[in-house]
Amino acid sequence: GDWRMKEHRLSGRRLAEIAIFAAGLLLGVLMLWRAQSGGDQLNLLARGWLLAARGELVPYGNPLSNQGNAPGPLTSVLVGLPLLVWMDHRAPIVLVLLTHVLGYALLHTTLRPLLSPRERLLLALLYWLNPWRVYFSGFLWNPNYLFFVGAVHLASARAMRERRRWGPTFAHALAVGLSFELHPSFTILALGSVLLFWRGYLRVHWGGFAAAVVVVLATLWPWAAAALADPTILPGGVGFPLRGLLLVFPLVRGLSYWLRHASLAVSGSLRTFDFSELTGAGGQSVLRWAGLILGGCGWLSIAAPLLANVRFARWARRAWRRRGSGQTNGRAWLRGYLLCVFGGAFGAF
Repeated sequence: GDWRMKEHRLSGRRLAEIAIFAAGLLLGVLMLWRAQSGGDQLNLLARGWLLAARGELVPYGNPLSNQGNAPGPLTSVLVGLPLLVWMDHRAPIVLVLLTHVLGYALLHTTLRPLLSPRERLLLALLYWLNPWRVYFSGFLWNPNYLFFVGAVHLASARAMRERRRWGPTFAHALAVGLSFELHPSFTILALGSVLLFWRGYLRVHWGGFAAAVVVVLATLWPWAAAALADPTILPGGVGFPLRGLLLVFPLVRGLSYWLRHASLAVSGSLRTFDFSELTGAGGQSVLRWAGLILGGCGWLSIAAPLLANVRFARWARRAWRRRGSGQTNGRAWLRGYLLCVFGGAFGAF
């Protein structure tokens, strides 16, 4: 009887996981279908259209906030290839949503041995149905591809914990290197990898690492040639090293996102509901108040990740005094991974 009850609870949680996944996927498809384009999206679509329609590979990405353009032609490829299949502004978003699905599948597979059934259900709820992730799966923007890159980073690091392996090392280094062409926030993963190696949480196969470096440099060659011909496309690098520590705001802003991404404290644009075509002016006023209420509840929800991080910090203080080991149990390794990635995020901010 106890065995049957336990099996019933497990199957119930499994069904709940499937329902959560279906809900998140349905929301993503709905957002994809109704997606609009402007600003960054038009810049990306222009590069992809040149590749799909004229066979021209633009060797750099979107303009950066610190001058210049994102290095490498990867964004042109990621946008252009879907346009070859379906010449519609929503075609590249299909690939974005697909990377989110593959990233979640990789996370689930990697973490399944380390988490209890209840924790796997919480992972589905707090990650897959997270409003931040759902939002980033439904439109075209460079950072939206990084959910998959982050999953590859975790999975490959986990595979490198005990011994040097060519394949996982190649995948790990390639993921970090190619994300350099997508968004400057790749530095979080890069610095996290350095800390993981330094603390002994992963073992590097130098042959696999060298092969990944060669591939990344090969993809950057068109950009390097274009930069020699036109130096204005080089990133400007506004600011100076460690400005986040001296000016405080970049560091505080970054750390706030560390907490907010694990909460319901979404940005204002995610709470700006516009259903005026269906509800009229009166209904829109109600939705505006709903957005304000959700915003207040969202900021209150930061208490949960804040308490989780305080609890984690107590463990981290003790763990930092000793180096990691590939032989450590899975839960301890996962905590070490989180500690190193947080260190990478702190350094990036």
